[in-house]
Amino acid sequence: MRFKRIMLEKFGLKYCTGCRTWMEGGLVSLAKCRECENERYRNIYRNTKLGQLKRAATKARKRNITPLPAKIQKLLLEMFDGLCAYCGINEADTFDHIVPVSLGGKTIPHNVVPARFSCNSSKRDRDVYEWMSKKRFALREELENELIMGCI
Repeated sequence: MRFKRIMLEKFGLKYCTGCRTWMEGGLVSLAKCRECENERYRNIYRNTKLGQLKRAATKARKRNITPLPAKIQKLLLEMFDGLCAYCGINEADTFDHIVPVSLGGKTIPHNVVPARFSCNSSKRDRDVYEWMSKKRFALREELENELIMGCI
């Protein structure tokens, strides 16, 4: 077996550990062919927290939204005890612009709050007071303070 490997390598072939085949030397780098390496990166991008952050950054860049720094995200989550700023019941898993970007809102600390995905998507690009009255949510004290400090 070792002799076979040495002979194949002498003829310029390399072994891809992903698809388990011998290929031309130029097609295999770091024991993986380009297709296997690309598949590995697609899985990382699709199935990990790092991939989720990269997708969010790409989406924000396409919409011309400046990203919210990690320190500010952590501070906002602490201010709302990790809960959704709107319902206050479930853990926040996204951030929402109080004044939507489509209506001229900017990504500044007083215009962004932690939100549950379902609250964030149901609010869409509506005014926070209008949306909360339709949902029959009471305005949380922390959110009210954010609105007052941001002079919205």
